[in-house]
Amino acid sequence: MKIIYGKKIEMGEAYLGNTRFGVTKIALYPMTVSQLKTEDKDGYSSMQVGFSQPKKNTRRKVGKNREITLIDGSQVGTVIAPKDVLSVGSICNIQGTSKGKGFAGVVKRYNFAGGPRTHGQSDRLRAPGSIGQGTTPGRVHKGKKMP
Repeated sequence: MKIIYGKKIEMGEAYLGNTRFGVTKIALYPMTVSQLKTEDKDGYSSMQVGFSQPKKNTRRKVGKNREITLIDGSQVGTVIAPKDVLSVGSICNIQGTSKGKGFAGVVKRYNFAGGPRTHGQSDRLRAPGSIGQGTTPGRVHKGKKMP
């Protein structure tokens, strides 16, 4: 199984005849082998790769990166380039992980204006406000935009 990691750059569009469809531009960077697991030592064989530069290099990680072990000709510090994994015309299965943005309120989700910032309003800035009428109809309509 060949795996390569990339980073989504932007969305674009492509044309095939008169049909327009969306495309995603992905930047592929070289990966560095940072750790190897062996059958005899760890019970399974795998390879840990680094996709970007570490934010902080601790002594533990520096020591781990110094280890040199061979598995299928790979060793710690080997650089895997995208051209080594992919070729022109190869078919790829893409899997993405979305960033969790948390619970979205009505201001972010539906572009509600929120309440006034002045006149004694201390905690109603991003509240949705009223959600319907009084006695008639006496209920909240289906599809009401609520958080």
